[in-house]
Amino acid sequence: MANMKWHDELDIFRKIKPCIILEGNVLDRFHYPDDAPERNRDLADFVYIYLKKHGYGAIAYYDPSSGFYAPDNSSEIEKMCANVSGASFKNNYMKSFFVGTRLKDKDGKEIAVPTIGEVLSAILNQTKVASAVIIDMASRLIISPDSMDECEVKAFASIQRAFRKSKNIILPNNESAKNLLILIVNKVNDLPAWFYLDNPDVKTIQVLTPDAEARREFISGSRLANTM
Repeated sequence: MANMKWHDELDIFRKIKPCIILEGNVLDRFHYPDDAPERNRDLADFVYIYLKKHGYGAIAYYDPSSGFYAPDNSSEIEKMCANVSGASFKNNYMKSFFVGTRLKDKDGKEIAVPTIGEVLSAILNQTKVASAVIIDMASRLIISPDSMDECEVKAFASIQRAFRKSKNIILPNNESAKNLLILIVNKVNDLPAWFYLDNPDVKTIQVLTPDAEARREFISGSRLANTM
């Protein structure tokens, strides 16, 4: 199957933009070109495999409920975050708040929990390992971009500050690229406009509904899976 248009755009812009926003048909399932015909993935997993196969050595997912999840390389990311208070993984998860919430133990002592901006800065602002963070369901980070509270504004500002300092890196194939932040949203305007409009560090890519040929391949693969 030929690459999808958004896939081709990702090939281009991951080399020059530190922040990529994927919007549109993001709740669909997608067939990765190297996968078996019956294998279809959600978009976040598709992007994870894509980045891994293109030489990114440290990749993590993020969501505000569970924090960072690094299924293959949590120890590498933990090294990057050595100077971030409270940044440690347990069973490949690292607790991290979107806004600066404080936790206390049973004795009332504050527990250090890093914010998303602190961890992103550590991951993106280094050159030892090609790295990427995927924020799935980023539309749910805030209720409305038109009525953000001060903590939400500070959180998005810290994310923006982190990717603006993202470093150029060299992949194993000697290709130059960027440490990446990828946000998956239903609509780009689910995010605050000042975060992405006229921002030279951000590229928004439209994920379109698959064409008839892709749908036929999807259905064929699903039927094959059901017969196995």
